[in-house]
Amino acid sequence: MSGKAAILGAGVVGLACGLALRRAGFDVTIVDRGAPGEACSLGNAGHLGTGSVVPIATPGLWKQVPALLRDPTSPLKVSPGDLVANLPWFLRFLANGTNARVERNAAALAPIVGRVHKTWAPILEEVAALDLVDREHGLMHVFRGAAAMEKSRWAYELRERYGVRLQRLTPDQAREREPCLSEDIAGGWHMPDVWTVKHPLRLSQRIAARFEALGGTIRRATATGVDARGIRTADGRVEADIIVLAAGAWSTPFAEAVGVRVPLAAERGYHVMLEGSNAPVRQTMLLADRRVSVSPMLHGIRISSLAEYAHPDAPPDHGMAARVLGGAETVIPGLGGKVASRWVGPRPSTPDSLPVIGRAPLAPNVLCAFGHGHLGLTMAALTAEAVLELAQGRPTSLDLTHVAPTRFHWWGRRAA
Repeated sequence: MSGKAAILGAGVVGLACGLALRRAGFDVTIVDRGAPGEACSLGNAGHLGTGSVVPIATPGLWKQVPALLRDPTSPLKVSPGDLVANLPWFLRFLANGTNARVERNAAALAPIVGRVHKTWAPILEEVAALDLVDREHGLMHVFRGAAAMEKSRWAYELRERYGVRLQRLTPDQAREREPCLSEDIAGGWHMPDVWTVKHPLRLSQRIAARFEALGGTIRRATATGVDARGIRTADGRVEADIIVLAAGAWSTPFAEAVGVRVPLAAERGYHVMLEGSNAPVRQTMLLADRRVSVSPMLHGIRISSLAEYAHPDAPPDHGMAARVLGGAETVIPGLGGKVASRWVGPRPSTPDSLPVIGRAPLAPNVLCAFGHGHLGLTMAALTAEAVLELAQGRPTSLDLTHVAPTRFHWWGRRAA
């Protein structure tokens, strides 16, 4: 079947969904108040995270939270007011940190991230974006402290059990892969199958250009509501047979209007782009002790970090971000350079680290495609595949039980 489709959200998820639907013959309009790819999709670390089977909530995390909140260089930030506003979310999040739930959520994540290459490869070729992807170096997690590395070993063993290829690195092996690392690192882990997008915004723009070349429409407008007949905007309605809700961290009120109650937090990440660094970084890395990502991009080195829980449109605190991101130089001497740009963007995070994909209970023609947390770029192509299958009334290639929009409802399939 085909017909009219309207998508709320022109991030990488919404754009991928739009391309899939338009290619299949739907008359597609994407609605967003901003330009394609310029919200949360702009500033991520670029990972296509085939190794991302470990959920964010992990055993013992609750014990670390008080110290993290007191430490000005910690990657966790939340004001007292935002802590109260997000308290139900935090309680659900911490409840997902038990051993049993970590195993359950990892088992649900594994088949999703396992399809990253298969679902992304044809899109990258179609939109002529293979030049934007580093498929050679993989992703390296680097530890400065031996105790921290040993304490986190369970997470890598978990990855290995779910089929993630990885290699434990001695300090010398890590420096061989990345000579700019300091002499006092304790070692690391290498995941060779992780690809890095070297310019996420440009990738979104190429998907948007291909979508429009196929006859799709991108409409700049502020959405005011979603219902079974389409998207309401300040400039009028966009009528459609299929509506896709892909508004990221801004999805909550639109989802509630069609019967989807998902605990969704705006987990804001920050980055700085460096030009002229004295450290010739060639390898995408996570500096694991500090939770800081270092990504060599086409236009400089991107240093990204932080989990700041706040309203998605709250003013950024770049001074706070600088204190966290500045710690990267302790692992990569000479990393400093000219700060070309600073950025903040809200990740749409669920307590169980799983996205929300499926039909809205009060309007089955409204398809949910949000809540991807840290993995929006990673899961965009797979989400588009699922959305197309749902729109066409076909069985989905992926079992959507664990990502169902109703999974947080008391009458849903499982509590989370």
